[in-house]
Amino acid sequence: MTALELVSNDIKAPDINDRCELTFDLFDEHKVTHLPVIDENDRFYGMISENDAYDIEKPDSKFKDISRVLSPLFVEETDHVFKVITVMTQSNSNCVAVITSKKRFLGTITSDVLMKVIGDTALVSDVGGVLELEMNSFDYSLAEISRLVESNNARILGSYIRNVPDSKKIFVTLKINKTDLSAIIQTFTRYEYDVSASYFEAANGDSLQDRYDNLINYLNL
Repeated sequence: MTALELVSNDIKAPDINDRCELTFDLFDEHKVTHLPVIDENDRFYGMISENDAYDIEKPDSKFKDISRVLSPLFVEETDHVFKVITVMTQSNSNCVAVITSKKRFLGTITSDVLMKVIGDTALVSDVGGVLELEMNSFDYSLAEISRLVESNNARILGSYIRNVPDSKKIFVTLKINKTDLSAIIQTFTRYEYDVSASYFEAANGDSLQDRYDNLINYLNL
């Protein structure tokens, strides 16, 4: 999925000749951290943050006179949704501009849109269990992990890796299309994998909530 498939024109972009104070109502209305600034030809100039907008000494200043505070917070229309997430995360923003290769402004993507996209993926929405493996990064092999899961007549719906700062350790989270992961956990244990957390519905109907809580703690949600 590309940025172009997620772009929206719900948020009005201020013009480079507008006064900064005109953004105050827009920030309040849309609950975003940044707003795009463009010109009459839809050329993208940058994003103004809410903090910077309120910190400007003269709120009646035009954007073209304070362009130094505009940040290059954007993705191109052909960028993958993962790039959008990366840009938002690194900039601590809940809104990014979408532009063409020639810097023409197309619209914005907000974190609310991204959350819906993530929620619709198999990793989140499909029924199944979740388990997390802890290992050294040089031991990671998705092919081997998939083989062990599939040996139990199951398949991986999605996965992601969390790195541990200043360490060679990683945590690999798997969403699997089975609600009872008991046999899969036994297989991983037999092959000397460290299953650090899991959440699933056991065959007897008992929910392993304590393991789910551990997983949530690991993910810092």
